[in-house]
Amino acid sequence: MARSVKFSDDAFIEDALAESKRHGRSLSGQIVYWAKIGLVVEKSGNFDYTKISRLLAGERGPVARRPNQTVMSISAMSAVEREELAVLIEAELRRL
Repeated sequence: MARSVKFSDDAFIEDALAESKRHGRSLSGQIVYWAKIGLVVEKSGNFDYTKISRLLAGERGPVARRPNQTVMSISAMSAVEREELAVLIEAELRRL
């Protein structure tokens, strides 16, 4: 069901528009894509915006973990590990 949503952040819309063109999505498709990523991350219970920003910047710091769960920065991952992570995230997004 289609619904209208107003965004007051023009910079967000411009970023979404640029990314939508880069990835061949519509503007609404790009925003939905980002929302699904955010939903998966938020539902994990392990990450928030600050933690993700720090991990992407290669910083280590306190990260909420489940028992026996290993957390590393993305920059410390091998190319194969990053690709495996991307595949897992894509699978979760398709499931939503």
